[in-house]
Amino acid sequence: MAESNEEQGPGPIAEALAAAELFAELNAEQLERLVSIGELRGYKRGESIFNQGEEGAHFFVICKGAVRVSRTVPGIGEEAMAVLKEGSVFGEMSVFDDSPRSADAIAHTSCELFVAEKGALKQLFAHNRLLACNVLDKMVRLLSRRLRESNDKLAMLSVCARF
Repeated sequence: MAESNEEQGPGPIAEALAAAELFAELNAEQLERLVSIGELRGYKRGESIFNQGEEGAHFFVICKGAVRVSRTVPGIGEEAMAVLKEGSVFGEMSVFDDSPRSADAIAHTSCELFVAEKGALKQLFAHNRLLACNVLDKMVRLLSRRLRESNDKLAMLSVCARF
C-alpha cells in the first residue's frame, strides 16, 4: 500500500497547505514535515474555533470552508473583521508573539482546518532553517499586507467620521 501512496503524490493535507500563500514555495519534503506536526480538524457552521483573550497555542490553515474573524463590541455585538477562505492562515499572531488571541474565530461554514501547535512549529523551524526562513519571509509579507489594509480601513473611517 505504501507504493500506491507514493504514486499518488502528496496527500490531501499537503496539497491544501501548498495552496496556502504562506506555504506555496515549500517543496514536497518540507510540506510533509509541516503536515507531520499538525492534524486536520472539522468544525460545524457557527462553532467557535477560539475566543478573544484565550492563550494562542495553535495556528490554523483553512483546507475547506470559511472562517469568520470577529470581535465583540460592547452594546453592538459581533463585528466581523474578515471572512477567510480556503488557503488562508489565521491564529498566527499569538503563536509568534505569545500574546492572547486578539479576536474570535468562528466557522463561517462547515470547514476543515489544519491545526498545528506552536511548540511543534517552533521546533520544526529550529531543525529546518531553510523552511523557517521561507515561511517567516512569507509571514512578514502577509502581516505587512494585513497591516496596510487595516491602515487603509482606519484612514477611510477617519474620513467618514468627519461627515
